[in-house]
Amino acid sequence: MLKVDFAYNLFKLKEKQIKKGNSMSYIKSSLLAASAFVLIAPTAFGAGFQLKEQSASLQGLSFAGASAKADDASVMYFNPAGITRLKGKQAYGTVSLIKPSTKFDQDESQFSAQTAPAGATHTVNDGEGGDAGSLAAVPAAYVKAELDNDVHIGFAVNTPFGLTTEYDDGWVGRYHALKSELLTINMAPTVAWKVNENWSFGASANIQYAEAELTNATASGGGTDLFTKLKGDDIGFGFRLGALYEPTDKTRIGVAYHSGIHHELTGEVKSYSGSTVVSNIAAKAKLRTPDIASLGVYHELNDRWAVMSELAWTNWSTFEYLTVQNRDTSANLSSIEEKWNDSYFMALGAEFHPCDYPNRAWQFGIAYDKTPVEDEYRTFRIPDEDRLWLSVGYGHEWENKSFHIGYSHIIANEADVVEDESSTAKGVVAGSFDANVNILSANFTMKF
Repeated sequence: MLKVDFAYNLFKLKEKQIKKGNSMSYIKSSLLAASAFVLIAPTAFGAGFQLKEQSASLQGLSFAGASAKADDASVMYFNPAGITRLKGKQAYGTVSLIKPSTKFDQDESQFSAQTAPAGATHTVNDGEGGDAGSLAAVPAAYVKAELDNDVHIGFAVNTPFGLTTEYDDGWVGRYHALKSELLTINMAPTVAWKVNENWSFGASANIQYAEAELTNATASGGGTDLFTKLKGDDIGFGFRLGALYEPTDKTRIGVAYHSGIHHELTGEVKSYSGSTVVSNIAAKAKLRTPDIASLGVYHELNDRWAVMSELAWTNWSTFEYLTVQNRDTSANLSSIEEKWNDSYFMALGAEFHPCDYPNRAWQFGIAYDKTPVEDEYRTFRIPDEDRLWLSVGYGHEWENKSFHIGYSHIIANEADVVEDESSTAKGVVAGSFDANVNILSANFTMKF
């Protein structure tokens, strides 16, 4: 039986025929159309494989106050109750260009302990994989309307989770990982109600499509590597709830909850010798995106300065094991111990309006993002570590339009990895990752 090396993100898009009259297929076709916005599959830059880059107007603040600032339509992703502060109709489009650098440094002091699997074509000196990070473009779009003074509706399309790591084909760790890619497309109809001048409540329904691809080399025993690819997809459903409290016209407090979404990814595990398929197994695996709870505070000190903060908790601890099964027989193909922990994100930000130009704003932000991955469970698929965000942004409003641009530099701690799978024909490789990320986001808003 083919043994499959799985990590967290399992499968890639496999297009299916759309049958007329099938409501699930209609939903899928809509999500596939929405995926045309995704220029390049994203790399994960929040803890785990979460993507925070959903708003250029918050990027320069390191997403401080995301649940409470509520001054444009992108708030519906962070806190659906926030759209009650927006008058009339509004359309908001944003894109984030993200360039990570993820480089592996093999631990030469442990060469004697690093081994190739039986039948492998490499030694421990085969190369360190190059830069595993790739350029990504993460777009998002939001529209909202006002039914009356108290009820507001909205619609969002974005990609809240994603992952891409890809190493050189011949690198020393290719039996553990070559390419890992996950992409989600989320559509969220939203409604919010302003109860009174102090309180607002909101809710969104999440319709989420997940696609992914996972590849690695396999030692054949015959002197030539095989190439193993896994791919598949699924649609899942969830919700968001939010509340916004405005004790004064200068202060806002927002709380929000994003439910986890259950996916059962279905697809295939194929093994290739050159271009020839030598094995093909129908497979399935369960993937659950995490619950997220957040608290944001926004306060205007005066006409020129505002300060804000954000605290978010992500329920990554639901990921203890990832079990992959044969779809036809339900026999286990692989079971990987993940043992992720819950993580948190903390951010502080400030916004400055020059006295001569009140329609312009400078933004500054700093954040700390805690990884859910413990050292002993870190893999080449997701070499995740704690990270520090440093951000700056600029916004300009005129008439019924506005424009924002934000930049973040993310510094990740050194991530040590020891992949010891000699018992599963993968070999032993050890070293560390040096990673950083540069993000440039821009948006345009039109009010009607």
